[in-house]
Amino acid sequence: MIKFTVVTCTYNAEKELQRTLDSVQRQTYCNIEHLIMDGGSRDRTLQLVKAYQHRNAVGESSHEIVVISEPDKGLYDAMNKSIDRATGDYLVFMNAGDTFPTADTLEYVEGCVGEGEVLPGVLYGDTDIVDEMGHFLRHRRLAPPKKLTWRSFIWGMLVCHQSFYARTDIAREIHYDLHYRYSADVDWCIRIMRESSRRKLPLRNVHAVLTHFLDGGMTTQNHKASLKERFQVMRTHGMRLSNGAPRYSLSEFQMFPCTPVATCEYAKSKTIAQAVDALYDLADHTQALVDEGNVTSSDVTALKEATQALRQARHDYATPVTGVTASAEPAGEQIYSLSGMRLGALQKGVNIRRASNGTSRLVMAK
Repeated sequence: MIKFTVVTCTYNAEKELQRTLDSVQRQTYCNIEHLIMDGGSRDRTLQLVKAYQHRNAVGESSHEIVVISEPDKGLYDAMNKSIDRATGDYLVFMNAGDTFPTADTLEYVEGCVGEGEVLPGVLYGDTDIVDEMGHFLRHRRLAPPKKLTWRSFIWGMLVCHQSFYARTDIAREIHYDLHYRYSADVDWCIRIMRESSRRKLPLRNVHAVLTHFLDGGMTTQNHKASLKERFQVMRTHGMRLSNGAPRYSLSEFQMFPCTPVATCEYAKSKTIAQAVDALYDLADHTQALVDEGNVTSSDVTALKEATQALRQARHDYATPVTGVTASAEPAGEQIYSLSGMRLGALQKGVNIRRASNGTSRLVMAK
């Protein structure tokens, strides 16, 4: 029977922690180690944990609960400590506020591995975003592909960290790089997948929602800095300008106030779905420019409205795209272009025009 180590790293997390503790306790699967790595909380976090331990001891749950509270150097340092202490076959990080969608989530994940089968390097699935009350808000925009490879993350972090189950023996050899403040999880997942590939171990999609992710989070709150770090992660893994992968201009990630143009170029094998996702990313990057006072928020709204229209059509036009270019001008009309996109039987370009009067429209290029 597979043993899962669920890791929850905490520091003054009394407002969010209880929902996570309750979610783990409700899991019907019996072979669970819940490792709570606390950074020396000064609020009621440890009181909640102590009460959780007591309920587990007197109840019917057979989960093993391990609690460590000591100073650390931040979240990723705490996660490294957790890796070293984990005893399960797989480990998954479940932050304070995040939950399993159902009581049998881990039981389902275990059933995705055949009896006597060599354990896959990674088990992964989907993620839904919820609010503080646990109410569904939306599906996570970036979704895992049917077949995941370490190169897949060039399109973004396609698998949410909380829906990424790594073999513990591999994780022990691959710690989080503490040089990264916001994107060490992206780097870690890529290195886990690369090592799995080296060992010829599969990465298995379990085709189910594995996490209810609390809206917000450290990286969400530091979006601009995170983008810069992710660019560096991609460069470190040789993903920049690689054959068949998108190319990102420095201006897109570094948000120079004097450089308003951002560009993504896609290989011919990619589809409009990636183009639409790229435009969504560009909208997020434009938001960073807005924060610096270089573009108005209405410009971002117009772009998001236009890309939403494209998203509605992406299943109808799953055909090659050669390039995506977005231009965010400080004043006047902004033009967002998808060049070389095949719509139906015609090779056309599409411009998204944002006029100074606040209107936006899709225009077929001649």
